Amino acid sequence: MLRKARERGIRVLTWDADAEPDARDFFVNQATAEGIGNTLTDEAARLLGGTGEFAIITGALSAANQNEWIAFIKKRLADKYPNLKLATIRPSDDDRDKAFSETQTIL
Repeated sequence: MLRKARERGIRVLTWDADAEPDARDFFVNQATAEGIGNTLTDEAARLLGGTGEFAIITGALSAANQNEWIAFIKKRLADKYPNLKLATIRPSDDDRDKAFSETQTIL
């Protein structure tokens, strides 16, 4: 769909979750995936005092942008936080009530 729009001369802009580079003209992101993953990991470490377990409630297990953040979280854990453990990753299907329920189940 995006490629067809470009073929018709329509400028295509993506943000947050990118499309394939040949399917858009511009991409705007709030931060790099590495920056987001590192910041989330550093904040978890700060809150847990550098030791403990935490879980991730993600929007969807197939969300490319969130999976990229998670990959950087795992790398940051391995590189910098040997006493922190990612206990589980659970999907919320981008539903606030399901995210709450998943959190309760984990706890």
